[in-house]
Amino acid sequence: MADELEVLVHDDPQVLEDPAARRRATERLLEVIADIDRFERHDAPNDAATAAGTRRHEVRRSSHELLAAARARLGDRLTPAQAHHECDAGSLLVDIRPYEQRRADGLVPGAHLVDRNVLEWRLDPTCPWQHPALDGPHRRVILLCDEGYQSSLAAATLVTMGLDTATDVIGGFRAWRLSGLPVAPSP
Repeated sequence: MADELEVLVHDDPQVLEDPAARRRATERLLEVIADIDRFERHDAPNDAATAAGTRRHEVRRSSHELLAAARARLGDRLTPAQAHHECDAGSLLVDIRPYEQRRADGLVPGAHLVDRNVLEWRLDPTCPWQHPALDGPHRRVILLCDEGYQSSLAAATLVTMGLDTATDVIGGFRAWRLSGLPVAPSP
């Protein structure tokens, strides 16, 4: 597992350029996050059989339940206009859409571009791979994905990491563009 996380953290070119590899890396990252969540809920293995890989019980949630739980942790999600206003006031807008979507649909001027599969490492103030422009655990982080689903899940993860004011844009980039807010062509 450590080797897999190293691939995610070091921006492996195969992961960056291959959509299937990026999807596998993202799925693996979500599995790791779920494992951490289970340990935090005290579902950690507590006997030899469980530690060897046999689960006593498994909590299953649908994607709708996961999304609802994530959004419940965020507090206030922002409309595109609210997010634009907050960014003008100093909040960080982080675009987590894949390169292909940014290339096809355009960019939000001033947004920081961070692929979803490395988001936690780039925003973790204790991590050597943190992006210097994203420093400041007290600055509000607003995530933007394509439609506002992936960003909700990611923002909830940031809240778990201690970025308590992290949130996302309702409707994502599509709603941003439909609201008539600034969009620049991708280079």
